[in-house]
Amino acid sequence: MRRLGIGQSPEKSFAAASVSSVKSVFSEDRPLPEKHTDATDRHFANLQSVSPVKHEIFVEALVLTPALNNWLSQPYRAFGKRLLDLCISASALLAVAPLFALIAVLVKLTSRGPAFFVQERLGRGGTTFRAYKFRTMTDRLRVSHQEIFGKADEVTAVGYWLRRFKLDELPQLWNIVNGDMSLVGPRPALPAQLAEYTDLARRRLHVRPGLTGLAQVHGNIHLTWPERWVYDAEYVAGVSFALDVWIIARTIGVVLLGEERFLSKPADHSARRAA
Repeated sequence: MRRLGIGQSPEKSFAAASVSSVKSVFSEDRPLPEKHTDATDRHFANLQSVSPVKHEIFVEALVLTPALNNWLSQPYRAFGKRLLDLCISASALLAVAPLFALIAVLVKLTSRGPAFFVQERLGRGGTTFRAYKFRTMTDRLRVSHQEIFGKADEVTAVGYWLRRFKLDELPQLWNIVNGDMSLVGPRPALPAQLAEYTDLARRRLHVRPGLTGLAQVHGNIHLTWPERWVYDAEYVAGVSFALDVWIIARTIGVVLLGEERFLSKPADHSARRAA
């Protein structure tokens, strides 16, 4: 009866049911596949050479659920990063509210069209969300989706300065509060780009897109997309509190001095780290 969780508290019953489910899937007479893609699978793969008794104890002690295992091993990635996002973005939204109002008025007074630009972007796991920006371009229909450098005809006078100092991206603080984005992560791409993604590029979908990221503090628009994907994959593999703080601090320099001053190709970056 106790093996089934009957007569136990709801919490213990849930744990017993979870362990029972895990044991049924990873029993000795059902071998695991040879290839595994995450840490939990590798743990279970190692259990095949362990006795049934030790197997059972290990499962009950460490891997009731993959989420619990992730929380224990990587607390910042699991919940600390989201907590930091909420604290900073919510506070920043309140602090810059007067600036929001001023920018919105300037955009409306100097060009035709709405104050905000809303566009579907790729989020974590390949889902899409509505990303918000201050409008920096004219209301003319674009025939090309190529990235824009500097003072282009399509960019308004106010829009140029908003883009130069990254002020057009401030409304994405709301996307962070809403859980669509993070302060730090790969920049959100257009859904159409998904068809061009390599295996390396797809790694950027493992985390929430960010307001700034590792590629953005190494040249951003001056890098090719494949070069940005290298930095994105490096970030995804090494997410940490220290790395996020370093990227945020470096972003301040990028905003003040310009992206070109911080241009560093992935090969050059790797060589300096190795040295």
